[in-house]
Amino acid sequence: MASPHSSPHPERRRPLPVIQGMQGGPPDPNSPHLMMPDIPAEYSDPVLSRFGSRDAMIPDPTAYNQYPRAQQLTPSETGSQSDSTRGSMAGPRPMRPEDRAYSGSTVSTSSQQQVPMPQPTYQQPVYPAVPHGGGVYMGHPGSNHHSAQASPAPVRRQNPQYTGRLNPVGYQSVSSSQSPSPSAGRRDQPVGNLSANASQPPSPSAGRRDQPVGSQQEFRPSGPSTPSALRRPGPAPQLSQQQSMETLAHLGSDGNELSVLPSKRYATVRRKVPLKTGNFVVDFPVAERYLDMCGEKEGNEFTHLRYTAVTCDPDEYGKAESGYSLRPKLSGRETELFIVMTMYNEDEELFAKTMTSVQKNIAYLCSDKCPVSWGPNGWNNIVVCIVADGRTKINKRVLTMLQVMGVYTPGLERTQVENKPVTGHIYEFTTQIAVDKDLNIRGYREGIVPVQVLFCLKEKNAKKINSHRWFFNAFGPILNPNVCVLLDVGTKPTGTSIYHLWRAFDRDPQVGGACGEIVAELGKGCANLFNPLVAAQNFEYKMSNILDKPLESAFGYIQVLPGAFSAYRYTALANSTPTTGPLASYFQGENHTGETDVFKANMYLAEDRILCFELVTKRNQNWILKYVKNARAETDVPGALPELVSQRRRWLNGSFFAAVHSVTNYRMFFRSSHSAGRKAVFTFQEAYNIFNLIFSWFAIGNFYLTFHFLFQGTRDELTDPFNGSGFVLFQVLRYLYLGAIGVLIIISFGNRPQGSKTLYYSILVLFAVLMGFLLFMGGNTVYQGIPKTDEDWRNVGDKLINEPAFRDIIISLGSTYGLYLISSLLHLDPWHCITSMLQYLLLLPVYINVFMVYAFCNLHDISWGTKGDNVAQGATANTAPAVKAKDSTQAEVTVDLPQDDQDILNANYAQTLETLVRRPEKTRSGRDRQTKIDDYFRLYRTRVVLSWIISNVLIIVVFTTDAITDTLYANVEGLGKGKVNPYLTFIFWSVTALSAVRFVGSSWYLVTWLMEGMAGAVTGRRTFVPRTQANQTRGVARPQKNR
Repeated sequence: MASPHSSPHPERRRPLPVIQGMQGGPPDPNSPHLMMPDIPAEYSDPVLSRFGSRDAMIPDPTAYNQYPRAQQLTPSETGSQSDSTRGSMAGPRPMRPEDRAYSGSTVSTSSQQQVPMPQPTYQQPVYPAVPHGGGVYMGHPGSNHHSAQASPAPVRRQNPQYTGRLNPVGYQSVSSSQSPSPSAGRRDQPVGNLSANASQPPSPSAGRRDQPVGSQQEFRPSGPSTPSALRRPGPAPQLSQQQSMETLAHLGSDGNELSVLPSKRYATVRRKVPLKTGNFVVDFPVAERYLDMCGEKEGNEFTHLRYTAVTCDPDEYGKAESGYSLRPKLSGRETELFIVMTMYNEDEELFAKTMTSVQKNIAYLCSDKCPVSWGPNGWNNIVVCIVADGRTKINKRVLTMLQVMGVYTPGLERTQVENKPVTGHIYEFTTQIAVDKDLNIRGYREGIVPVQVLFCLKEKNAKKINSHRWFFNAFGPILNPNVCVLLDVGTKPTGTSIYHLWRAFDRDPQVGGACGEIVAELGKGCANLFNPLVAAQNFEYKMSNILDKPLESAFGYIQVLPGAFSAYRYTALANSTPTTGPLASYFQGENHTGETDVFKANMYLAEDRILCFELVTKRNQNWILKYVKNARAETDVPGALPELVSQRRRWLNGSFFAAVHSVTNYRMFFRSSHSAGRKAVFTFQEAYNIFNLIFSWFAIGNFYLTFHFLFQGTRDELTDPFNGSGFVLFQVLRYLYLGAIGVLIIISFGNRPQGSKTLYYSILVLFAVLMGFLLFMGGNTVYQGIPKTDEDWRNVGDKLINEPAFRDIIISLGSTYGLYLISSLLHLDPWHCITSMLQYLLLLPVYINVFMVYAFCNLHDISWGTKGDNVAQGATANTAPAVKAKDSTQAEVTVDLPQDDQDILNANYAQTLETLVRRPEKTRSGRDRQTKIDDYFRLYRTRVVLSWIISNVLIIVVFTTDAITDTLYANVEGLGKGKVNPYLTFIFWSVTALSAVRFVGSSWYLVTWLMEGMAGAVTGRRTFVPRTQANQTRGVARPQKNR
């Protein structure tokens, strides 16, 4: 039977972790064992805690017992008393079996090590009056003095979920026997320690939970009296942008300050922790205040954070001999969906935007609204992996946010284990709350379901591809998921996008990879469209998702599944042998950053293209790639020209060399087990890609020729729209055009875009004006050819045949801009044509000239050009912080200085003289290896740029020189003398053919997408069944190979 003064929440009790060698008293400080803090939830110091710390998160005097520090507990205090004697929350109770699951108390290993672990440094807190049982605590830990008289305590608003800790909503305490003193319950001074004899030692019963402090009091409701009204959940805590994340610990559910809390400081204490199979694995309790916001309060995965210090390579982590494992594997759960979020130095808003969207998607999968519902426990089959690229690179506010979610605790990380350097820090926790970008905390009352989170904090920065190697090669073999979803932090999937991606794999077992629609983030009220750069990118993304992705999906081979939002079937990515296969080829890009093969180094700037090519051409397999129209995700796009230029440099160089790799290795399609019809389609697609590749190489020359030929109409006064001044205008614009190209080449060779903003923006304005004149001249050519009389309209067919200039430009414009509008209407998404098409057309010369010139002039640069990482990194000097001495007004520093012993000084001086006398051997001056690599990259860059410029200049000279064109067109009837240029006709008709192919492919995809939707409507709702259960139901084993 529980004590009459026991806690009103006995279910929140948690046991004192029983750690090997710690029963019965403090550890031996000289013990050669691995140590860590043993701070149970019962004895944690809530005053020092904030959101995300391992301590309780609410000012709670009832959390204190006779516990100034963990190592001062006596055996009687740790287990000899019964709950009925000391109260249900007065001390630890025996460990339950479920609490031993990860505690390591039963693990006996011979490999142990002694390391310091974090321990709070205790300070005397200030507490408000807190009700407990039938009375009110009026003291702090260690106090044996209580107020004899107290005035009525102030009304304390508190979320009902904290009932029993602070006064309920609308209640105030009223003394039944005596009035309290005016000073009782004040925040500006300690309550209950009012004796003049402050040095008197506390009595053994001071601060005990099993007895009330002060007079007996009764509670009178000042608000609603019905239990339902009192238990109504209050709003979640909220932070404004001006407040710090740490202030959350000071706020109640309604934002009122609870108490004045001192700052948190960490010290270290040595505790004994056994190494599990030689690995450093620690389970650490989370704060009780965090659990107060959660629906699930029992179970190790909800109450303890699991930390693992990894000392091996990611490729070794997933092997059985490494001894590592993960919680879902230990729990016997089957992982259907494995989601990875890669990050570098993104801020907390971008992280919250992505993480909250993922949690909402998981909640949708578990809800009844989902057509294929996973059920309320569907989250058991989903794991979210967060990989941060570098412990010193991650944004500190993101760590604070993870701490709020219970996924991270500072101070647990190790740098070495048994003299082996740590390569990664793994934190595992099942979180039950979400923090959105406005810092609103949402829990199960807002529909958030538990999410299994695996947070991998890499010790060193090793780029995104290495983060994917942790995901696929380290964690993948342990969890063996069915579908892997790839996300970049900053990308925001819509509420049902992940379901639609997964459904594509569930519907068609031949699908090996899929991607959704990437849309530009337009801001509130589409305010970002006022930025022409954002509007142009919005139109570019939209047309790619309407024409290009559906066409490639109809072929079955999408050249690139965006790493920001895509999914793969894990078995499809598996290697055929340890050194061959999609993942083996994909991760070769991690080793090409220092190689001398500049072609492969640039090719692996678009490593996701290599992964798609290797997957479709996988030996003896027939995997296809699919575009999922219903899966949409927003991403932030560069809003400034320098960042956009840097981004496109990597995109263009990577896609160009990856396309060359795909064309030159076309024979690899025939090693797959695709049908003959599918291989024929792939052959047609490769021809289409070759044509596009040639056009991209000559894009700058073709654009100049289009500009040149359209302005030829100004030579004739009858067709000159500028009243005879058109030819002069053409000459001015032509010289400005050529001068801008020359300036671009010069600044691209030696300047970063961030350092030449003015020049780049000036060139952008010039090209926008130039494009405006081009559009005007194109419209004038069409206007000149429009029939003016009824007779002309009756002969319009003959006019189209007999006037090639009019015919070519009409067909070309109609097949491009006309198809843009028609296809957008068919996909029921035409708004970008209204809001963004004009900006895209005006900036089209920037895409063709500025981006391509900068990209080819920087082939030697194989860096990623990470957005927001434009600060030059310099060496960090050794520093010594100044510390003011207690007895001095001057600042002092603590540094390591050489010894001043004269014998040592004389010996060092003699050694210095000997070194000076000894002449060094002469060595041949030469270049080191890195210098040779840099020189080779620059030489390769120079050769490519010269070849590119010479080839484009050559076609310009050939088709703009009258003497050459007269010779070329001498035998062509009806042509010559500059009236019609056959090369311009070839360009126009080529554009028409390419647009027609895109339109047909997009229309075919749209038909198949509608058919799939109707089939799903006929099938109706169903419940998701995990793979193991489904195979057992069918009576067959899980297939390992796609047929």
